[in-house]
Amino acid sequence: MRNHYRAWLPVESTQLNAAGSAAAMAGNLRVVAEKTTEPPTPAPALRQPPPLPARLVDLRPLLVIGISLWFLAFCGFLVARLGFHTGSWVWLWTCFCGWVLGLIGLSVVYWQRGAARRGSRAAQQGAG
Repeated sequence: MRNHYRAWLPVESTQLNAAGSAAAMAGNLRVVAEKTTEPPTPAPALRQPPPLPARLVDLRPLLVIGISLWFLAFCGFLVARLGFHTGSWVWLWTCFCGWVLGLIGLSVVYWQRGAARRGSRAAQQGAG
């Protein structure tokens, strides 16, 4: 069996009671646990939260919207840069990179979903 020991916590001098005031006044401490050989009582089991709805867990619509916005911004900056000779190349390449990285992210989501459907142990579990 495990031994559980007395623990001391600092307290204000006004919180000391008459029984423990002489011993605790020297160090300004109070006893919060006694030594015992009894095992501690286990905490009650926590309820599992209900699963989230699939529409809140599925990332595909969010990724498709983001990828579409990056592509539209890329097209707009491409027209502005090549058609009207305005704007900066930095914005054009930033939108292009956002579009490409979004496509990579979407492919990773599909890859993980396929692995989860196959039952792979390393796959992240999500909705569906």
